[in-house]
Amino acid sequence: MQGPTRATAIITCLLVVCVHSIASGFEIIELPAPRQVKGATDPYALHEWGVFTAARGARWAQQDMLDEWRSMPKFFRGVLPGRRSLLVQEIQVQNRPLIVRKPVIYIHNNKLSAIDLTVRFPGGQPLIWWPPAMEPMEGGASKPSEYLRFRCIAVGQEGSKTSDGARLARIKVPKVDEGHWLNHLRAVKASRITVTNGILPQYNVRGFADQFIYYDGVIPSPKAPAVKRTGDGLILQSVSDHDWLDVLVIERTGQQVRVSKWIDRVAKGQKQISVVWRKPMDPKKRVDTLQKESQSRLKAAGLNEDEADSLLNTWRQGLFEQDGLSLIYRVSQKTYDRWLPLDAKPKPTSIVRVGLVLHVHLEPELEARVKALINQLGSDEYIIREKANLQLLRIGGPAFSWIEQGTKHEDAEIALRCESILKALDAGRAVTLKELQTSAKP
Repeated sequence: MQGPTRATAIITCLLVVCVHSIASGFEIIELPAPRQVKGATDPYALHEWGVFTAARGARWAQQDMLDEWRSMPKFFRGVLPGRRSLLVQEIQVQNRPLIVRKPVIYIHNNKLSAIDLTVRFPGGQPLIWWPPAMEPMEGGASKPSEYLRFRCIAVGQEGSKTSDGARLARIKVPKVDEGHWLNHLRAVKASRITVTNGILPQYNVRGFADQFIYYDGVIPSPKAPAVKRTGDGLILQSVSDHDWLDVLVIERTGQQVRVSKWIDRVAKGQKQISVVWRKPMDPKKRVDTLQKESQSRLKAAGLNEDEADSLLNTWRQGLFEQDGLSLIYRVSQKTYDRWLPLDAKPKPTSIVRVGLVLHVHLEPELEARVKALINQLGSDEYIIREKANLQLLRIGGPAFSWIEQGTKHEDAEIALRCESILKALDAGRAVTLKELQTSAKP
C-alpha cells in the first residue's frame, strides 16, 4: 500500500476552500479544561478507546452500520453519500467484517504540540471520521483508502495561555443537541485538538476543533465463538487468535436476565469456557452495577476515569441491555495495534489503547426462532403478523440472511413482508460491503 504522497500545497489550497465554506455555520460550545499532566512537556500521552462489533456477514454489517450512520452529526466526514469527502459506493472487506465503532483518541499534554497521526485499516477501510482528515482529502481520490491521516495541534493547559493557543481557542466547535451521545465524548478532560492539516496557526486560517479525534470503519473479523448449552449452563468455544480479557456474558430473554461472573482471561485457542452465572441481580440496579464494575476494569487497563465513563455512557444500552445472548471482552493493546496500526509523530511518551469486542445474538436457537417468526408473517391473524414483524425488526442484522431467504417464500404475504423488513434494515443503498473469499486470512 502506498503511503501519503500528495503535495502539502495542494492540500492547503483545498482545505482553505472547504473550511471557509462550512465553518461559519458552527456554534461555539464550552469544552472541559485539559488536565495537568505530571512530568509531561512535549511529547504527550495518547489515550484511545474503541468498540468492535462482530458481524456474521456483510449484510448484517450493513444494517448494523446503518443504525450508526443515522446517529452521526451532519458535520462528520466520511465515504458515505451526504458526507463532505469521498463518495465511494463500494467497500471491500476480506472475510467477515469487524465493525470498528466509535474509536476515540484523546491527547494529554501541557503545552502546544503539533502532531501527525495515521491510523491504518489492514484489509478494510475507514468510513466516518471527525475532525476532517488530511488524507484521504475531500474530493481528492477515486478509490477507498486504507488509512486516515490527521495533522493537528493539541493545546494543553500551558499552551492555551500562549498567543498561538489563544488564537486556536477562537476556532469554533460544532454544537449537537443536548442528549446526543457526542456530549459524552466531550465530557473528558483532555487537550483541545485543532486540525490544521498543514496550515500553520500564524496564518490565522480557520480550522476545526474538538476534544478528540473520532473514526469508525470496517476490518476483517476474527472467527466468532461457538456456544453450546448444557442444561442451564453455557459453554463457549473460542477459535480466536487473540486472548479475551475481562470477559462478561449477558443473556436477556424477555424480562429474564442472566449475568455471568467476570472471567479475567481466556487464552487464545481455549476450546471450553464454562460460564458461571451470578445470583439474580436487582433489575433496578443491574445496569448501574455492571457499569461500575466495568469502569473499574477499564481504569485498570489504563483509561482515566472520565475516559472510561465516556465509553460506558456512550455504549450503556449496547453493552448491557441487548436482547439475546451477548459476549463482551477486552482485547490486549497488542491486538488492538495489530487490528488498527497507529503511527504518531512525534512519538507519544505513553500510549493507551483499550478495545472492547461485542458479539450479540450468540444464542444457538436464533436460527429456529427467526424462521418461526418469518412463518408467522403469513398468519391469518393480523396481531400475530404484526408482532412477528416487530420482533424481526428488533433482532435486526443477525436475522438478515434468513429474512433475505424469506423474500423468495412461496407465500406472497411472507415474501412481501420480508422485502419490507429488508428495506427498513438494509444500508446497501448507501454503501455496499463486498465479501471476498471466506478463506482469506483476517
